[in-house]
Amino acid sequence: MPLPSHLPVAAELTYQYGPSDITIDAGRFSTERTHVTFSGSTAWGDSSRLPFHVTSSDWQESDQLLTGIMTDFGSPARAVAFGGRGVFDGVMSGAFRRPRVQGTFSGEDLRAWDTVWGAGSANIVVENSYVKVTDGRVSLDGSEIYADGLFSLGYPRGDGAEEINARFRLVRHDLDSLRHAFQIDDYPVSGLLSGDFHLTGEYEHPIGFGGMTIDDGVGYGEPFQRATASLRFDGSGVRIDSIAIAKGTGAVTGAAYVGWDSTYSFNADGRRIPVEQLALLAFPRSPLSGIAAFTAGGSGTFDVPRYDVRFRVDDLFVAEEGVGQVTGTLALRGKELSGGVDVASPRLAITGTGRIALTPQSDAEITFRFHDSSLDPYVRLFVPSLSSFTTAVASGSVRVVGELADVDHLVVEAAVDALEMRLLDYGVRNAAPIHLTLDRQQVRIEEMQLVGDDTRLRVSGSIGLRDERIALKASGDANLGILQGFFPGSVRGSGHAELTAAVDGPLRQPLFSGSATIADGRVRHFSLPNALDAINGTIYFDAGGVRLDNVSATLGGGEVRFGGRVGFNGYVPGELDVTVRGADMRLRYPEGIRSVVDADLSLRGPFRSPTLGGTVIVKSAVWNRRIDTPGSIFDLASRRGAAPGVLGGGGPEPPSTVPLKFDLQILVPATLRVENNLARMIASADLTLRGTYDRPVLFGHADIDRGEVTFEGRRYRITRGVIDFTNASKIEPFFDIEAETNVRVSGQTYRVTVGAAGTAEQLRPTLSSDPPLPPADVLALLFSDVRRTGAQDVAPELRALQNPNQTQTDILAARATQALTSPLSSEVGKVVEQAFGVDTFQLTPSLVDPYNLQTSRLTPTARLTIGKRISDRVYLTFSRSLGTTINDQIVLLEYEQSDRLSWILSRNEDSQTYAIEFRVRHVF
Repeated sequence: MPLPSHLPVAAELTYQYGPSDITIDAGRFSTERTHVTFSGSTAWGDSSRLPFHVTSSDWQESDQLLTGIMTDFGSPARAVAFGGRGVFDGVMSGAFRRPRVQGTFSGEDLRAWDTVWGAGSANIVVENSYVKVTDGRVSLDGSEIYADGLFSLGYPRGDGAEEINARFRLVRHDLDSLRHAFQIDDYPVSGLLSGDFHLTGEYEHPIGFGGMTIDDGVGYGEPFQRATASLRFDGSGVRIDSIAIAKGTGAVTGAAYVGWDSTYSFNADGRRIPVEQLALLAFPRSPLSGIAAFTAGGSGTFDVPRYDVRFRVDDLFVAEEGVGQVTGTLALRGKELSGGVDVASPRLAITGTGRIALTPQSDAEITFRFHDSSLDPYVRLFVPSLSSFTTAVASGSVRVVGELADVDHLVVEAAVDALEMRLLDYGVRNAAPIHLTLDRQQVRIEEMQLVGDDTRLRVSGSIGLRDERIALKASGDANLGILQGFFPGSVRGSGHAELTAAVDGPLRQPLFSGSATIADGRVRHFSLPNALDAINGTIYFDAGGVRLDNVSATLGGGEVRFGGRVGFNGYVPGELDVTVRGADMRLRYPEGIRSVVDADLSLRGPFRSPTLGGTVIVKSAVWNRRIDTPGSIFDLASRRGAAPGVLGGGGPEPPSTVPLKFDLQILVPATLRVENNLARMIASADLTLRGTYDRPVLFGHADIDRGEVTFEGRRYRITRGVIDFTNASKIEPFFDIEAETNVRVSGQTYRVTVGAAGTAEQLRPTLSSDPPLPPADVLALLFSDVRRTGAQDVAPELRALQNPNQTQTDILAARATQALTSPLSSEVGKVVEQAFGVDTFQLTPSLVDPYNLQTSRLTPTARLTIGKRISDRVYLTFSRSLGTTINDQIVLLEYEQSDRLSWILSRNEDSQTYAIEFRVRHVF
């Protein structure tokens, strides 16, 4: 920055004249940023000795001011572009026209050559247009530069002497600031430079040697950990020998020569360089990996460069997909880069050649050829939804001609000679070569023909990239197996469709037209037990979307008719308004239930959040899947106790899998039958299903009209059964169920009534009997089958007083025995029932013989119960104890004439007498 035209200066001088000199006792002058004090003597400017002290807050101003003063005293000087703040203590001696200045300099925030150097200090001698520096040191942000030597204040020198003779040592100095200071910003190499250098001779043609290290560097956009090299300056250039660059687990070695006349030569070898660490090949969406190697060499001028590169990449992967080995060459000749590439693996065979002009237009001519190459793994990288069962193998070529920087002047021609695509067991291929062309931002598809099993499709048209308009036509026949590609892993289809369709208008909001006629189609979703068969009808495409008014099908043998339309938002479904009506559909849903239903459904709303509404009438439903009973009453209790965690969902709510909402009414008019190894009942219900697919909510009421349940060999007749659904946050049924059974012991028959009310989490059971017994005795009857008998048998009330814990002890003993033996007896019962065709086979083990009054010792025993249903109203039961001394065989033949009237014929434990009971049931 030049001095202002008017610079205020304050000065004061005390001096004395002598016969041959002038003595200055005290002198000073000051500006806004510079303060100088001095003293000494001068022989009228010829022989002087003036000690001085300079304090400056801006060395740029101070240097310009002192230069101006020296020029006025007859010593022409030029200011140096130098800034910062600091102090200088020195002595000027000799003649004013040829002064010698010696002193000590220190400063902060030093700036020179448009670069900040930091803090510095040095001992300086200025003499004969040289600056001699000793103990020079500059530091900035942990970096340091040391300098010692002789520097000319101007060049070329008139006396022909050397311009520099100096040594430098750098410690982790920023390379960017050095390149900027020496005006070589065009070479994009960054990092922390360390090294030792000795230079002599001329500034522009130095002679010397040195060595350097660059840590944490970046060269031409490519990072590296460390680079080392030795340097030799020969006056005409610099030789860079023993180059070693560390890149990940790989390394680059070589040598180079750079001439001051803009010439160069080099050679380099790279080995085991990780591809994933190359910034040039970094693609976050499809990361590359492999091991790269190359050799390069060349010579020329920087204006007309010339070099050649050969490269190889082993085990190249794109994300998780293997590519194989890639080899190629590059050749730079002036402003043109040419080369070739080859890719070879069991799945890929690609060759490419071409050239690119290194001009702003990037004029290029590139050709790629691929032979029997699998394309689907690499398409799947960009389209992850593409089914893993979809394969595509192609052969052909791609040619690119024109300016890469301007699509308007670029032509791309693609020719697919052979294409084979397969979706599971459905395959298609091209009947003729496929030609695609990009010219002036217009993509043209010449007639593309695909043929396969019951398939012949023709597609043609164009897509405008500049005006964003589309005009495509498709016609022909197709097999519905093609649906596998659009719904990967979930849908299988078969049948025939005849298609005539067109897509026209704006590219982002196109208009569809045409129709698709389906004949004898079949679609199966893997998650559903029933397929949609006999699909026939015509689907119409229009400006509003797709109309389904004339489509019919069968589901489970019942006729289904579709109606309504599916709107489009661009190329994806938008608003839905679809109706489905079905009658007499035989379904196997939910699992284990065979049903016949009528349905009148609708699917309305946006595609991303539709609502399924309507009515489902269950005309008949049978659940006959076998149920394995819990091993004991303890297992039953534990299963019930685990329900809250399942229903409540203690963990975070899982993400939605199907964005579907419900508004369904389900009617079951006494048509649900349960017929399995544990229960026979008939139920009816009036339910409403709401909520979402992931969090459904059920409201309504269900009744068990009649039925019976078998548990641990005993049959319970359901006398009342009501289930209500009222919880608005989850499906939580409220039970109110009552059942009864007859328990026969010696000399007495008890009718036991078992009730339960509440939710699965808080079920409240009740027990009663006729004749009445305490609850503990009722449990003993149910679990032990018999009451204790013998000579000392007493009334229940008196026994309770004599041994108040006896009944509880019997129950615990029976339950403990079943807890130990239930897994074995359950499996045995299942095998016997399946092998001999009986309905019930039950072994009830016990550690206490109920007929033995010696309760202080264990007497293991068991009771066998076999039941067979002869018809819907006749049931035969045989029961006896095993391992006892008393013959207690019981044979029952039960006949339920009606819901109110029943007959029971039994053989008693004495095996000699029989009894017949006639029962009439009255409900009050």
